Amino acid sequence: MNNNIYKKKTKNFQKEEAENQKKLEILQDLFSILHITITNKFDLVNVEIDRDSLLDEPFYSYAIKYKTKLKPVYKSSKYNCIHSNSEVKQKFPSINLIRQVLKSNQLRLHPHYVSCGYDEYKNKLVKRYFTIKPLDMKK
Repeated sequence: MNNNIYKKKTKNFQKEEAENQKKLEILQDLFSILHITITNKFDLVNVEIDRDSLLDEPFYSYAIKYKTKLKPVYKSSKYNCIHSNSEVKQKFPSINLIRQVLKSNQLRLHPHYVSCGYDEYKNKLVKRYFTIKPLDMKK
C-alpha cells in the first residue's frame, strides 16, 4: 500500500481528524445502502460493486437526496456531483457521486467487464462491475 496516503496535509491534527471522521461517516452511509459495512476506508479496497446496483432506484434516490449532507464537507467548486443541476447535466449522477467521494478519500472506482456469452442474435452480453482500488498518488 502507498505510504503517501498516511501523510498529514495540515498541521492542525484535531481538525483533520474531525474532517476524516465526517468523510468516513459519509462513506459508511453511502455503502450501507449497498449492504457493505465498513469500519475504515481501507475496508473498501478490492470490493467489487455491480454497476446496476449503483443505478437502481434505492441507491440512486438515496444518493440524490444525500447531496445536501455532502455540501458542508465537500466544496461544490471541486465536486460537480454536489451541484443542484447534476441530475440534468450528468448521465449517471449516482455513479459520479460515489466516484468523487471515493476519490476524495484516496480511493478510485476501477471499471471492468465480465462476459456473459452471446444472445440469439450473436450480440455479446456483458456484466459491468466496479472494483475499488487505492488511488495512485504518483500522478
